[in-house]
Amino acid sequence: MEIYDLTKCEYSNRHGSYGGMAGDKDGIIFNNEFWIVKYPKSSKQFITNLSVSYVSSPLSEFIGSNIYEILGYDVHKTILGYRNNKIVVACKDFRKKNEDLREMNKIKNAANRELAEIYQNVSFTSSSTGDRVQLQELLLHLKNNTILSKVSGVTQRFWETAVIDILIDNNDRNNGNWGILYNSDTDKYRLAPIYDNGNSFSNKASEEDLEKYLQEKDLENRLIGGRTAYDYNGKTLSAKKLLNFDNNDLKEALIKIIPIIEQKLPIIFSFIDDIPEKYNDSLVCSKSRKEYYKLGIQKRFDKLLFPAYKR
Repeated sequence: MEIYDLTKCEYSNRHGSYGGMAGDKDGIIFNNEFWIVKYPKSSKQFITNLSVSYVSSPLSEFIGSNIYEILGYDVHKTILGYRNNKIVVACKDFRKKNEDLREMNKIKNAANRELAEIYQNVSFTSSSTGDRVQLQELLLHLKNNTILSKVSGVTQRFWETAVIDILIDNNDRNNGNWGILYNSDTDKYRLAPIYDNGNSFSNKASEEDLEKYLQEKDLENRLIGGRTAYDYNGKTLSAKKLLNFDNNDLKEALIKIIPIIEQKLPIIFSFIDDIPEKYNDSLVCSKSRKEYYKLGIQKRFDKLLFPAYKR
């Protein structure tokens, strides 16, 4: 597996146009195409007075995105790279000419007032990037939002993504992390590729953390006890609770996806094994991290996803 040297890539004219909260970003030209470079996110955690850098967030984005691709989904193309003395992930800009990305938070906010008149007993709140998702609200938007009604497959995409996010332990599929594309030339909408998977696989865990986790007696509970991005009736839904949610679209998603995941697990594990451990003396993916990631995938499949599929 290749790590690409992006040091000499020039800024594109889209540099400075990429938002979100997942660390610094560069807009570059790579192979004569527009790409987004995502750097490790730094966040000050006051642990022994040190600032801890989330060095694994590019790796999480890369692995999570490639698992979606292995499972056959339309996802933004990602590569691992090296730029400004850091291991980074580069994501190909999937917008075609005259296409505009409209994320779910903006689509939702535009229709809140209209839906509030229909469902007067539901509180429709404005949302911004980083907000947790009120599941009841979102499901009503998927059913009634006049913009979303123009997009084929949006409800199926939501539930299938929710299931696969459990597999990769992504708890940050907020309303700013998925959306649709609008083409001003054709006046048509389409689903955007799946993007922003950087909060997968315990991306804030250091190498020391992972070594400790692998020795824990209750490791299984850590691996399967994660929360999702969704709240319902004021309470956060764990992965297990979401999979128990009584919804026909969720059931259809499970019936479709779980056999595919089961078939593709060896390919997923082989992909993780092929990631280099180091590049230019910089750590990319240690043996412990690979072990932890693969064990988590297997446990979440065996203990959460497959039982839900059998039910």
